[in-house]
Amino acid sequence: MKIFNKLMTALLLLFLFLPLASTAIWTFFSSWEADSVMPTNLTLRWFKYFFQSGDWLIGFKSLGFSMLVAMVSLFLCILLARYFIRRDFRYKTQVESLFYLPMLLPIVGVCIGSHKLFLQLGLGGPATVFALHVYFALPYGFRLV
Repeated sequence: MKIFNKLMTALLLLFLFLPLASTAIWTFFSSWEADSVMPTNLTLRWFKYFFQSGDWLIGFKSLGFSMLVAMVSLFLCILLARYFIRRDFRYKTQVESLFYLPMLLPIVGVCIGSHKLFLQLGLGGPATVFALHVYFALPYGFRLV
C-alpha cells in the first residue's frame, strides 16, 4: 500500500509540474516545431523584453496584491470559523450557507456588476478590486478552515 501511495504521489507531482517545466523550457527558445522532441533556436529575447519594458514591476505588484488578498481572506476565514465553532444559534446553517454563495454565482457577472456599482458610487480603484478579490476568496478559505 505504501508503494502505491508513493507511486500515486509521484504521478500527481509529475502531472502538476510537467506543464510548468514545458513553459519554463519554452521561455528560452523562439520556436518549438511539432515534429521536434526538443525546441531549437535558443534565445533570451523574452527575458530581455520583460526586464526592459518594466513588466517585472507589474508582476511583483500583482504578486504582492495576491499575497495580501490571501492573507486578509485567511485571517477573516479563521475569525469566521472560530465564531461558528464556538457559538450555537438558531439559523447557524443558513448563515453559514450564505458564505458559500460566491461559489455558486457566475463570478464574471458578479464582478462586473459589483465593479460597475462601485464606480457609480465613486469608489473605483485598487481598494475596490481588493474587496472583490477578498469577497470571492472567502468561501474557499472558509471551507478549508
